[in-house]
Amino acid sequence: MKDKIIHLIASEDSRNPMTDEEIAETLGIFRETVTNIRKEAGLGDSRERRKAAVFQDMKELLNMDPDLTERGLTRCLAERGYVIGKYAVGKLKEELLKEWQPEPEYGKTGEEIQDGSRFF
Repeated sequence: MKDKIIHLIASEDSRNPMTDEEIAETLGIFRETVTNIRKEAGLGDSRERRKAAVFQDMKELLNMDPDLTERGLTRCLAERGYVIGKYAVGKLKEELLKEWQPEPEYGKTGEEIQDGSRFF
């Protein structure tokens, strides 16, 4: 069972990793079993596994437009395939900006949209 869980996690979409509950439903086992095996294998939960991918895309988007609003950032991430809410984006952006600051890429421009935010 351990190998099946590890294989599912290794092959999942890094933008939308499976929760322990989703893995348990897929394999027909208890969520607690998945959680224990995942922890024993040293693997983070779905939020931790997704964080690296989100941060990479956020950095790219914020380098193109450092003034991108949380709503605009959420929309851009959704266009890249994430299923993520504005609240979560706000918290992750706040965490990212504590350690990193955008370095705007000159020459790149966004397309102005009705609410004043920009997307690429």
